[in-house]
Amino acid sequence: MVDISQYWDPFPAARQAIANNINSGSVKSNADKYASGIKKCFDRLNNYLTDGQLLEDYVLDNVKDLLECLRDSNVTIRWLMLHTNCKSKEYKEIIEKAYDKTFLMNFILRLAKFES
Repeated sequence: MVDISQYWDPFPAARQAIANNINSGSVKSNADKYASGIKKCFDRLNNYLTDGQLLEDYVLDNVKDLLECLRDSNVTIRWLMLHTNCKSKEYKEIIEKAYDKTFLMNFILRLAKFES
């Protein structure tokens, strides 16, 4: 795992492109987007994990929606986990303030149950 803002530092054009696109505002916007995505995906997962909901016929009839929920959930988790490992303390704090770590862990557990 690398932080491209530091990995590309020796390359002036790449460093400038990153500086033009990554700033506190864009980091906060993305962090808020994915933090609210956790809540939406969690609610969807809870609806699917209701006892008797994921029967074979239901799954076959709704495979598109189920896979969309699965993909959205995994994208959300991946973004939050990868970006909390950035080298910038400022950006890391912005991202970590956007979501509750306990809620994220519960979300991961619900997703694991959904995937099994």
